[in-house]
Amino acid sequence: MKYKIFLSLIIFFIIISPSFGNFLRKNEHITLFEPVKGVYIFKIPNNGQYEVIPYVSSKLITNREVFKKTNSKFVINAGFFDPINQKTTSNIIINQKLEADLKENENLFDNNEILPYLSKISNRGEFRIKKVKNNIKYDISYPYEAVEKNETIIHSIQAGPIILPVMDLEKEFFILKDKNGKIIRESASVLQKRARSVVALKKNTNDLFFIVVSNDNPMSLPQLQRFLISFGFEKALNLDGGPSTSVNFKDFEIYSSHKEPRKLKSFLLVK
Repeated sequence: MKYKIFLSLIIFFIIISPSFGNFLRKNEHITLFEPVKGVYIFKIPNNGQYEVIPYVSSKLITNREVFKKTNSKFVINAGFFDPINQKTTSNIIINQKLEADLKENENLFDNNEILPYLSKISNRGEFRIKKVKNNIKYDISYPYEAVEKNETIIHSIQAGPIILPVMDLEKEFFILKDKNGKIIRESASVLQKRARSVVALKKNTNDLFFIVVSNDNPMSLPQLQRFLISFGFEKALNLDGGPSTSVNFKDFEIYSSHKEPRKLKSFLLVK
Protein backbone atom coordinates (compact mmCIF):
# COMPACT_ATOMS: atom_id res chain seq x y z
CA MET A 1 0.00 0.00 0.00
CA LYS A 2 2.80 2.40 0.95
CA TYR A 3 4.56 1.52 -2.30
CA LYS A 4 1.45 2.42 -4.36
CA ILE A 5 1.08 5.76 -2.55
CA PHE A 6 4.75 6.52 -3.10
CA LEU A 7 4.52 5.63 -6.80
CA SER A 8 1.39 7.76 -7.21
CA LEU A 9 3.17 10.75 -5.66
CA ILE A 10 6.11 10.36 -8.03
CA ILE A 11 3.81 10.25 -11.06
CA PHE A 12 1.91 13.29 -9.78
CA PHE A 13 5.05 15.41 -9.38
CA ILE A 14 6.31 14.36 -12.83
CA ILE A 15 3.04 15.41 -14.45
CA ILE A 16 2.90 18.83 -12.79
CA SER A 17 6.57 19.59 -13.45
CA PRO A 18 7.18 22.33 -16.07
CA SER A 19 9.47 20.16 -18.15
CA PHE A 20 6.85 17.46 -18.51
CA GLY A 21 4.23 20.06 -19.38
CA ASN A 22 6.49 21.48 -22.07
CA PHE A 23 7.00 18.00 -23.44
CA LEU A 24 3.26 17.43 -23.79
CA ARG A 25 2.43 20.90 -25.06
CA LYS A 26 2.91 21.69 -28.75
CA ASN A 27 5.91 23.97 -29.21
CA GLU A 28 4.61 27.53 -29.45
CA HIS A 29 7.92 29.20 -30.20
CA ILE A 30 10.15 29.63 -33.22
CA THR A 31 12.40 26.61 -33.41
CA LEU A 32 15.69 25.98 -35.21
CA PHE A 33 16.74 22.56 -36.50
CA GLU A 34 19.93 21.58 -38.34
CA PRO A 35 19.10 18.24 -40.00
CA VAL A 36 22.42 18.10 -41.85
CA LYS A 37 25.52 20.22 -41.45
CA GLY A 38 25.10 23.69 -42.88
CA VAL A 39 21.36 23.44 -43.59
CA TYR A 40 18.97 25.10 -41.15
CA ILE A 41 15.20 24.75 -40.85
CA PHE A 42 13.22 27.39 -38.93
CA LYS A 43 9.65 26.63 -37.92
CA ILE A 44 7.28 29.56 -37.35
CA PRO A 45 4.11 28.37 -35.59
CA ASN A 46 0.90 29.78 -37.07
CA ASN A 47 -0.75 30.22 -33.68
CA GLY A 48 -1.58 33.92 -33.62
CA GLN A 49 1.55 34.68 -31.62
CA TYR A 50 3.63 35.78 -34.61
CA GLU A 51 3.06 38.11 -37.56
CA VAL A 52 4.89 37.48 -40.83
CA ILE A 53 5.19 40.55 -43.03
CA PRO A 54 7.37 41.72 -45.95
CA TYR A 55 9.66 44.71 -45.54
CA VAL A 56 10.98 46.92 -48.35
CA SER A 57 13.81 49.39 -47.84
CA SER A 58 14.11 52.63 -49.81
CA LYS A 59 17.86 52.09 -49.96
CA LEU A 60 19.88 48.88 -49.75
CA ILE A 61 20.40 47.66 -46.19
CA THR A 62 21.70 44.51 -44.51
CA ASN A 63 19.56 41.82 -42.94
CA ARG A 64 21.29 42.53 -39.63
CA GLU A 65 20.32 46.21 -39.75
CA VAL A 66 16.68 45.37 -40.47
CA PHE A 67 16.67 42.87 -37.60
CA LYS A 68 17.82 45.55 -35.17
CA LYS A 69 15.82 48.41 -36.67
CA THR A 70 12.47 46.59 -36.63
CA ASN A 71 13.07 44.72 -33.38
CA SER A 72 11.88 41.55 -35.11
CA LYS A 73 12.17 38.03 -33.80
CA PHE A 74 13.36 36.70 -37.15
CA VAL A 75 14.45 38.28 -40.45
CA ILE A 76 15.38 36.61 -43.73
CA ASN A 77 16.27 37.99 -47.17
CA ALA A 78 13.45 37.80 -49.71
CA GLY A 79 12.87 39.21 -53.21
CA PHE A 80 15.24 39.94 -56.09
CA PHE A 81 16.63 43.41 -56.78
CA ASP A 82 18.90 45.26 -59.17
CA PRO A 83 22.14 46.18 -57.35
CA ILE A 84 22.96 48.79 -60.02
CA ASN A 85 19.91 51.05 -59.60
CA GLN A 86 18.75 49.58 -56.24
CA LYS A 87 15.25 48.96 -57.63
CA THR A 88 13.18 45.84 -57.16
CA THR A 89 12.83 43.07 -59.71
CA SER A 90 10.12 41.43 -57.58
CA ASN A 91 6.59 42.68 -56.94
CA ILE A 92 5.82 43.08 -53.24
CA ILE A 93 2.45 43.79 -51.59
CA ILE A 94 2.21 44.97 -47.98
CA ASN A 95 -1.18 45.51 -46.37
CA GLN A 96 -2.87 45.11 -49.77
CA LYS A 97 -0.75 47.90 -51.29
CA LEU A 98 1.87 47.40 -54.01
CA GLU A 99 5.02 48.65 -52.26
CA ALA A 100 7.56 47.38 -54.80
CA ASP A 101 6.72 47.37 -58.50
CA LEU A 102 9.11 45.78 -60.98
CA LYS A 103 7.52 47.85 -63.76
CA GLU A 104 9.30 50.88 -62.30
CA ASN A 105 12.68 49.30 -63.00
CA GLU A 106 13.92 50.75 -66.28
CA ASN A 107 16.75 48.21 -66.41
CA LEU A 108 14.06 45.61 -67.05
CA PHE A 109 11.59 47.49 -69.21
CA ASP A 110 14.16 49.33 -71.33
CA ASN A 111 16.24 46.22 -71.95
CA ASN A 112 15.58 44.83 -75.43
CA GLU A 113 17.10 41.47 -74.51
CA ILE A 114 14.71 41.09 -71.55
CA LEU A 115 11.52 42.55 -73.08
CA PRO A 116 10.42 39.31 -74.82
CA TYR A 117 10.50 37.53 -71.44
CA LEU A 118 8.91 40.15 -69.17
CA SER A 119 5.64 38.23 -69.00
CA LYS A 120 7.54 35.29 -67.49
CA ILE A 121 9.48 37.47 -65.05
CA SER A 122 6.27 39.20 -63.95
CA ASN A 123 4.67 35.85 -63.19
CA ARG A 124 7.44 34.30 -61.16
CA GLY A 125 6.28 32.46 -58.06
CA GLU A 126 5.25 34.35 -54.95
CA PHE A 127 4.70 33.76 -51.25
CA ARG A 128 1.24 34.85 -50.08
CA ILE A 129 -0.06 35.69 -46.65
CA LYS A 130 -3.84 35.50 -46.80
CA LYS A 131 -6.66 36.24 -44.40
CA VAL A 132 -9.44 33.67 -44.27
CA LYS A 133 -12.16 34.98 -41.98
CA ASN A 134 -10.10 35.75 -38.85
CA ASN A 135 -7.31 33.32 -39.59
CA ILE A 136 -3.99 33.65 -41.40
CA LYS A 137 -3.18 31.21 -44.18
CA TYR A 138 0.12 30.91 -46.04
CA ASP A 139 0.43 29.88 -49.67
CA ILE A 140 2.90 29.64 -52.53
CA SER A 141 1.56 30.14 -56.04
CA TYR A 142 1.87 32.12 -59.24
CA PRO A 143 0.64 35.75 -59.28
CA TYR A 144 -2.01 34.99 -61.90
CA GLU A 145 -3.63 32.28 -59.75
CA ALA A 146 -6.86 33.47 -58.16
CA VAL A 147 -7.73 33.11 -54.49
CA GLU A 148 -10.88 31.58 -53.06
CA LYS A 149 -13.90 33.85 -52.53
CA ASN A 150 -13.46 33.90 -48.77
CA GLU A 151 -9.72 34.68 -48.97
CA THR A 152 -7.92 38.04 -49.12
CA ILE A 153 -4.24 38.52 -49.93
CA ILE A 154 -2.84 40.78 -47.21
CA HIS A 155 0.85 40.51 -48.10
CA SER A 156 2.81 38.86 -50.89
CA ILE A 157 6.39 38.81 -52.05
CA GLN A 158 7.61 37.56 -55.39
CA ALA A 159 10.86 35.66 -55.88
CA GLY A 160 11.20 32.26 -57.52
CA PRO A 161 11.36 29.80 -58.89
CA ILE A 162 8.71 27.67 -57.24
CA ILE A 163 10.59 24.54 -56.16
CA LEU A 164 7.62 22.45 -55.04
CA PRO A 165 5.25 20.95 -56.01
CA VAL A 166 6.69 21.38 -59.52
CA MET A 167 9.74 23.36 -60.60
CA ASP A 168 9.73 24.84 -64.09
CA LEU A 169 12.86 26.93 -64.61
CA GLU A 170 11.96 27.86 -68.19
CA LYS A 171 8.44 28.97 -67.29
CA GLU A 172 9.84 31.50 -64.80
CA PHE A 173 12.74 32.53 -67.06
CA PHE A 174 15.51 31.25 -64.83
CA ILE A 175 16.93 29.32 -67.74
CA LEU A 176 16.65 29.93 -71.47
CA LYS A 177 17.27 27.22 -74.06
CA ASP A 178 18.03 27.50 -77.74
CA LYS A 179 16.14 25.58 -80.41
CA ASN A 180 18.37 22.57 -79.82
CA GLY A 181 17.58 22.45 -76.11
CA LYS A 182 20.94 23.82 -74.99
CA ILE A 183 20.88 26.20 -72.01
CA ILE A 184 22.13 29.59 -73.20
CA ARG A 185 21.11 31.70 -70.19
CA GLU A 186 20.90 30.96 -66.48
CA SER A 187 19.68 33.36 -63.76
CA ALA A 188 20.25 33.23 -60.00
CA SER A 189 22.75 30.38 -60.52
CA VAL A 190 19.84 27.95 -60.24
CA LEU A 191 21.87 25.00 -61.56
CA GLN A 192 25.00 25.81 -59.56
CA LYS A 193 25.80 24.99 -55.96
CA ARG A 194 25.07 28.12 -53.96
CA ALA A 195 23.78 29.23 -50.59
CA ARG A 196 19.96 29.35 -50.66
CA SER A 197 16.99 30.85 -48.83
CA VAL A 198 13.61 29.14 -49.08
CA VAL A 199 10.10 29.57 -47.70
CA ALA A 200 8.15 26.31 -47.48
CA LEU A 201 4.92 24.67 -46.35
CA LYS A 202 3.97 21.19 -45.22
CA LYS A 203 0.71 19.35 -45.73
CA ASN A 204 -1.79 19.20 -42.84
CA THR A 205 -0.17 22.04 -40.92
CA ASN A 206 -0.63 25.82 -40.92
CA ASP A 207 2.93 26.44 -39.76
CA LEU A 208 5.52 28.22 -41.86
CA PHE A 209 9.06 27.04 -42.55
CA PHE A 210 12.19 28.82 -43.70
CA ILE A 211 15.13 26.78 -44.95
CA VAL A 212 18.60 28.28 -45.15
CA VAL A 213 21.35 26.50 -47.05
CA SER A 214 24.67 28.01 -45.99
CA ASN A 215 28.03 28.08 -47.73
CA ASP A 216 28.94 25.03 -45.64
CA ASN A 217 26.61 22.87 -47.73
CA PRO A 218 25.69 24.73 -50.96
CA MET A 219 23.10 23.20 -53.29
CA SER A 220 21.73 23.62 -56.79
CA LEU A 221 17.95 23.98 -56.97
CA PRO A 222 17.46 20.41 -58.28
CA GLN A 223 19.49 19.15 -55.29
CA LEU A 224 17.52 21.35 -52.93
CA GLN A 225 14.25 20.10 -54.37
CA ARG A 226 15.21 16.51 -53.53
CA PHE A 227 16.23 17.58 -50.03
CA LEU A 228 12.90 19.34 -49.41
CA ILE A 229 10.92 16.33 -50.65
CA SER A 230 12.85 14.06 -48.25
CA PHE A 231 11.72 16.22 -45.33
CA GLY A 232 8.05 16.16 -46.34
CA PHE A 233 7.59 19.67 -47.70
CA GLU A 234 4.65 20.11 -50.06
CA LYS A 235 5.22 23.65 -51.36
CA ALA A 236 8.43 25.65 -51.53
CA LEU A 237 9.61 28.92 -53.06
CA ASN A 238 13.20 29.93 -53.68
CA LEU A 239 14.08 33.39 -52.38
CA ASP A 240 17.00 35.53 -53.51
CA GLY A 241 20.04 33.40 -52.71
CA GLY A 242 23.79 33.21 -53.28
CA PRO A 243 25.51 36.18 -51.59
CA SER A 244 22.09 37.57 -50.62
CA THR A 245 21.35 34.59 -48.36
CA SER A 246 21.11 35.95 -44.83
CA VAL A 247 19.12 35.33 -41.67
CA ASN A 248 19.02 36.71 -38.14
CA PHE A 249 17.34 34.95 -35.23
CA LYS A 250 18.18 35.78 -31.60
CA ASP A 251 21.99 35.61 -31.49
CA PHE A 252 22.11 33.33 -34.53
CA GLU A 253 23.23 34.88 -37.80
CA ILE A 254 24.07 33.57 -41.27
CA TYR A 255 25.22 35.51 -44.27
CA SER A 256 26.85 34.06 -47.35
CA SER A 257 28.62 37.12 -48.71
CA HIS A 258 32.29 37.63 -47.93
CA LYS A 259 33.46 39.48 -44.80
CA GLU A 260 30.29 41.55 -44.29
CA PRO A 261 26.55 40.96 -44.92
CA ARG A 262 25.36 42.04 -48.34
CA LYS A 263 23.03 45.03 -48.57
CA LEU A 264 19.59 44.02 -49.85
CA LYS A 265 16.23 45.47 -50.90
CA SER A 266 13.49 43.31 -49.37
CA PHE A 267 12.99 40.98 -46.44
CA LEU A 268 10.49 38.83 -44.59
CA LEU A 269 10.03 39.68 -40.94
CA VAL A 270 8.55 37.68 -38.10
CA LYS A 271 7.29 40.04 -35.41
